[in-house]
Amino acid sequence: VEYDKQDKIKPIKIVGILQNITEKKYYVDELRRSNQELNQFAYVASHDLKSPLRGIDQLAAWLDEDLKDKIDDESQEKLQLIRSRIVRMNTLLNDLLQYAQASISIDHQDLVDTRQILQGIYDLSGACKKFTFNLIGDFPHFKTLGVPFAQVFRNLIDNGIKHHGSDSGTMTITVVEQRLSYVFTVEDDGPGIDALFRDRVFELFQTLKPRDEVEGSGLGLAIVKKILHSVGGDVDLRPNQPTGARFIITWPKEIVYRTA
Repeated sequence: VEYDKQDKIKPIKIVGILQNITEKKYYVDELRRSNQELNQFAYVASHDLKSPLRGIDQLAAWLDEDLKDKIDDESQEKLQLIRSRIVRMNTLLNDLLQYAQASISIDHQDLVDTRQILQGIYDLSGACKKFTFNLIGDFPHFKTLGVPFAQVFRNLIDNGIKHHGSDSGTMTITVVEQRLSYVFTVEDDGPGIDALFRDRVFELFQTLKPRDEVEGSGLGLAIVKKILHSVGGDVDLRPNQPTGARFIITWPKEIVYRTA
């Protein structure tokens, strides 16, 4: 700008920025298409592999029945080991399918009672008589994605019970309302997770114990992270005191859909 004789501002030029977003949009579209193809591949692979797996399980069952009184204990144990590996493979395929379907569509939101959902998940976990389950706080009723919400907490509750290391224990879920989100804390009094594995536990196929000790595919927490990322939320792992693990779940009041 410059000033005229009456000290009034006189504009002499305009500065602006022109940004070509065509290339950026192209890469976003390509990323979305690539994610869709990857999810479709995982769906088809997990679905198609189940058929021959069922056939192998049936053959193993026939062998088990036909040879029950004709083979020694060591051979019988190996046969049972085959069947347990089949069960593990089936679990892995189910979890892979679940992971592929964890990309979220925001079109189907419902009014959900979060306390009722969490209590229902625990009641169906089979640990009711052995574990103490606490819900602390003013659990919200709000419009959101009910199925993905339940899927996140089902994985966390099942994970806490499965890896507790004891037949009994305590699990507590608390909630705090913030301006844009609800923050849920899922705590248990199990052995906990070392800080060295804070990020690793959310990766695909990661387990902290050998699968011969604890059955699992290593996909549960990866599914949790993927769902929360898709809805614009977050998950963090912190040590509990004096023992156990504490997962901090941030669930947005309004879904912000993210694809990558």
